Amino acid sequence: MIVFLDKLRAQLAYKIAKKLSKTGVTPNEITIFRFVISLPATLYFFSRGQYFYNLIGLAIYVLLVPLDWVDGDLARLTGQSSLLGKWLDDTTDRVLMLSVLGSLFYVGIVSDAFRWGLLTLGFFAAYFFLTTLLEDFKDHFNLDFSQYAEVEKETLSSGRPSPLDRLLVNFLNVHRNSFSKFLFCISYPLFAGIIADCLFSTFIFLTITFTVRSLGIMFLMYSVAKDKRTDSRLVAVLRRRLTNLEESGERL
Repeated sequence: MIVFLDKLRAQLAYKIAKKLSKTGVTPNEITIFRFVISLPATLYFFSRGQYFYNLIGLAIYVLLVPLDWVDGDLARLTGQSSLLGKWLDDTTDRVLMLSVLGSLFYVGIVSDAFRWGLLTLGFFAAYFFLTTLLEDFKDHFNLDFSQYAEVEKETLSSGRPSPLDRLLVNFLNVHRNSFSKFLFCISYPLFAGIIADCLFSTFIFLTITFTVRSLGIMFLMYSVAKDKRTDSRLVAVLRRRLTNLEESGERL
C-alpha cells in the first residue's frame, strides 16, 4: 500500500515538474517555497497539543510532500542539478522533520514531563546515533542512499539469496517495500500515530526500530571488516566494493 501511494506521489510530482519546466521556475525556488510554507505551519499546528490541530498540520505537510520530489524532477528535466540544490533539499527536509518532532515532543513534555522527557532522550539518542552511523557507512563505502537499491539488486539478483541477506537488505534499503518503509522510516508510523492519536506509543515504536536498524548496520560493517569467509552475499558485495575503492585510491 505504501509503495503504491509513493508511486502515485512520484507520478504527480513528475507531472508538476514537467509543467514547471516551461515556466522558468528553478528547483531551488521550489525547495525554498516548500520550506517557507511548511516550517511555520508545522511549528504552529503541531505545537498546539490538540488532535484537531495535529490533523491540520498533517494535512498541510502531506499536501506539500509532492514538492519534495518536484524539485528533484525539475532539476533533472532542466539540467539544473547541483551540489547546492542537493544540500538545500537535504537540509530543509531535516529541519522540517525536526520541527515536527520537536513540536510534538514539546507538547508531550508539557503534559507529562517525566514520561515524555525519558522518551525524548531515548528517541533522539537512537535517531542521532542512527543518522551518524549511516553517514559513517556512506563515507566508508562511498555509497549514497540512492545507490542502496543497486546494492540490493546485486545481492538478490543471482542464485538463491539466504534468509540473512533478505533480512539485511531491509536495514540498508529501507525503501524496498511497504514493510521496511513502515518499520524504518519516520514519516509513515508518525502519520499513522497522528491519525490514531497514539503518539507516545508511536515514538516508542520508532525508538525501537531505529535501534534495531542501527544494530543491523553495525553488524554489516563488522561483518565486512572481519577477514573471514562469509555466506552472506550482501557482505561479499560490500567487501568487493571496498576493495575496488582501495585499489582505485578513492578511499583514504
